[in-house]
Amino acid sequence: MAEPKVIEQFPEEAPVDARKGRKGVLWVDKNRDGEIFFVNSSQETLSLVSADSGGFQTCDDTVLPISSTEGYHYRNVIPGSAVKVDAYDDYYDLDYVLQITIRVQSPGLGEVDIVCPPEKGGISTMVLMWDNGELGKYVTIRKCSEF
Repeated sequence: MAEPKVIEQFPEEAPVDARKGRKGVLWVDKNRDGEIFFVNSSQETLSLVSADSGGFQTCDDTVLPISSTEGYHYRNVIPGSAVKVDAYDDYYDLDYVLQITIRVQSPGLGEVDIVCPPEKGGISTMVLMWDNGELGKYVTIRKCSEF
């Protein structure tokens, strides 16, 4: 079962790219316990943050897909706070290629899906969106369509 966890004042500073003069506003951070946190370093409260994970493992010529059965769901994620979006085991998950999709809803972004690039062994610390609106390396963002 996905155990939600909120850190209201995340102790880590947002990543900075001094070469390009930018700072991460939405990013993920992996702690030493294998927990992955989505950090809101923007200036606005995110009305919705939900996350699901998936990936695959290969065994010889066979691909075994995996996906989360329960995701994480949060409301009103305030600036400076972080919410747990996944957790990895640094030993058992080494052979899996894993990725996270995070749905964010806010006045500035609307409702979007942010897709982290897949990584063997799981996601590590990375910037999803910079303060100038650029996306992190290999990160994709999709506007959610209205039904």
